[in-house]
Amino acid sequence: MDSAKRKNLKRPPADDPETENGDHLTSKTNFRDSLMKESKRIIGRFVYESGLNLDAVSLLSFRMMISSFSRGLNFSIPSSLELKGWIFDDTLKEMRAHVNDVRKTWVISGCSILLDQWTDAKNRDLVNVLVDCPKGTVYLSSHDISPLRHNVNEMCSFFMKIIEEVGTDDVVQIVSSSPSVFMKEVSDRLAEKQRKVFVTMSASSCIGLILEKLKELKLIKETLKEAEIITKFIDNNPKSVNCLQEVSDATKHLVLDAALPFQALHKLSLQKESLKKALLSSDMVVKKSVADLVSDESFWIKVSSVLSAAIPLVRVVECMNKPPHPHMGFMYETMDQVKETIKKELKYKKIKYTQVWEVIDGVWDEFLHNPLHCAGFFLNPYIFYADNQHTYPEIATGMLCCVVRSTEDTNVQDKIVVEMERYRIAIGSFKAGMDIRQDSNMSPGDWWNEFGKDCPTLQRLAVRILNQTCDGGSRFGLDRSSMDAFVSAGKNSVELKRLTDLIFIQYNMKLQNLCCGDANDISSFNRIWRTNMVDPTSTIFTK
Repeated sequence: MDSAKRKNLKRPPADDPETENGDHLTSKTNFRDSLMKESKRIIGRFVYESGLNLDAVSLLSFRMMISSFSRGLNFSIPSSLELKGWIFDDTLKEMRAHVNDVRKTWVISGCSILLDQWTDAKNRDLVNVLVDCPKGTVYLSSHDISPLRHNVNEMCSFFMKIIEEVGTDDVVQIVSSSPSVFMKEVSDRLAEKQRKVFVTMSASSCIGLILEKLKELKLIKETLKEAEIITKFIDNNPKSVNCLQEVSDATKHLVLDAALPFQALHKLSLQKESLKKALLSSDMVVKKSVADLVSDESFWIKVSSVLSAAIPLVRVVECMNKPPHPHMGFMYETMDQVKETIKKELKYKKIKYTQVWEVIDGVWDEFLHNPLHCAGFFLNPYIFYADNQHTYPEIATGMLCCVVRSTEDTNVQDKIVVEMERYRIAIGSFKAGMDIRQDSNMSPGDWWNEFGKDCPTLQRLAVRILNQTCDGGSRFGLDRSSMDAFVSAGKNSVELKRLTDLIFIQYNMKLQNLCCGDANDISSFNRIWRTNMVDPTSTIFTK
């Protein structure tokens, strides 16, 4: 169009109704398009996180499901091509940004490398590598470590590469779930090369090992076998004992297999009177073996003894599964309190509680005990200022071990020791911090950020230790079938890249959603560990 013609064109007035209607229609169209795009993105997130086949959106049943709750709404279902294209790329970009945001905090808080380990049906040793810190837990990578089996040097090199990828100065510990002698040898070798990094055993795995060993004690083995007769009858007669079905259902939320029989036994004991009424009524046909057990008071006495030995341990696992997860400052005292609770519940009868103590001490000394736990006890102000156990040689030795391994600079080590004395006698800002109640919304790590400023060198060490978890990566329940598909895939580089990115999205989305809201639960976490965990009458376990 030439300039003469352009001059003859007249612009409509600003308030022209036609212009306003056009703008309104354009805005409405843009909003609808944006809504449809967002709905596709939401469905995509669901498909990725759940691990569904991307072609599932093409199924008629899937489309019927979406349409059933989106009536009257402009809800658009993405195609499988879109799920493999722009939606996938957007979600991958989002998850990478999330991981980078979490990664930025590691330099301050330190972090723990968590190993989610298992052996699959083909006898392959597989591992998901996660990184945990107060900001959240993120997925890093997956590996088939079968070729490294029984080769200490190769496994040590594998861990060295992981440490370097995360950040040599940021890693405080590697948390394994394997109690093998091999992992102990790897730990010792790694300490020679990376003295700052500790290798610890997952606390829930250790407690699972304790519970498995307790099951071999004569009284416990006999009682669990008898209780199984009752629970099997309940499972096989759901209509007859409908009111008791929760006994078998109540164990489904626990991720620790070793704890399931004890939790089922606990639920059974809570329903003791209802059980007698339901199973011993004249109009119900009950096996004699079941009726005899339910009516036998000596059976219930044995149940009480077994629960006294096991429930405090199971409760520790439940507490660790409750967010937030940095419980390094509580583990040492927790195990002491567990032993004292068991002793009390078994009426201080030495012949009974010493058996259980020996099992606990055996696993603690061989697998769970670590200088980090001693340092966590020493540096946790809520315990330290309320307990005289910090004078025990074991606590002081563990703390000093962490100091020496944290830096090779002897001047820095000496400075930390001087600052430890200021903390011990509560000088300066530490004195003000003593007035903070443990059930306040302040974690031990946050306490040090607030009140440890007069001793910055010790403050940095304290924050890095207290912000670590004591549990491993298995607690998150990541879908292992995704990893199985990855290691079973062919050598096609495009296919492997796609599977790698898909697992990265799936695992990090789940971890991100699991960690939501953790920051609001600090006070309840402190309260659980200091009261509910050691209170045998607590209802936390029965909920």
